[in-house]
Amino acid sequence: YFRGGLRHYGSTFRAGTLNEKSDYSGYSAGIGYRQPGFFVDFSYSGLISSDNYLMYPDAWLDPAVIDTRDSFITATVGLKF
Repeated sequence: YFRGGLRHYGSTFRAGTLNEKSDYSGYSAGIGYRQPGFFVDFSYSGLISSDNYLMYPDAWLDPAVIDTRDSFITATVGLKF
């Protein structure tokens, strides 16, 4: 089996706040093998986001932009009984 996907999460922050446009995007791909008694699955998943951060809320400070790129690799082996 082959699979793949995309996902997008909108911002959880209220309009007018620092991170109102902070959304997340992700992607995944996988390959698997199945038999009547067992299965094996390998997958890769990634998440991309960008947030603004202010240690002290003040109008004359520029926020730090934190760009995040996370990657996950997962392997699953299962037995059916």
